[in-house]
Amino acid sequence: MPVSKLNKYKRIEVLVNEVQLEGLKQALDPTTCALMEITPVKVRSEQGGLQLEWRAGTYTIDFLHKAKLTLVVPAELTDRVMNQILTACRGQATTEATHALEAGYVLVSDLEQVVVFGSN
Repeated sequence: MPVSKLNKYKRIEVLVNEVQLEGLKQALDPTTCALMEITPVKVRSEQGGLQLEWRAGTYTIDFLHKAKLTLVVPAELTDRVMNQILTACRGQATTEATHALEAGYVLVSDLEQVVVFGSN
C-alpha cells in the first residue's frame, strides 16, 4: 500500500450555491486534483439566513442549501487551484455578491497523510 509522506497535500473545501457548482466544476483543471468530492450541505453563516415575507408574516430561513466541493491537491498547486476557484465563482456572482445565496467560502487545511489503496 503506497503511503504518500513525501508529497504534501492540501484539502480545499468550497462552499457555494448549488447553481454555481456546474461552472466551478468546469473551471477546475482535472490534472491538478488528486480527489474531488461533492456533497450537498446546509450552511448557517454570519449573514443570518434569508428573511422571507408571506401572508402569514415574516420568517427566517437560517440554514441555506449549499454544495460542498472537497478537493485534495498537491500543496505546490494550491495557489493555482485557488485562482481557478475564485475566478469561476466571482465570474458567476451577481451585483449583490454579499447576498446570503451568493456568498461562498473556501476553506484550506493541511493533510497529515494521504493513503492510496486499490490502485496498481
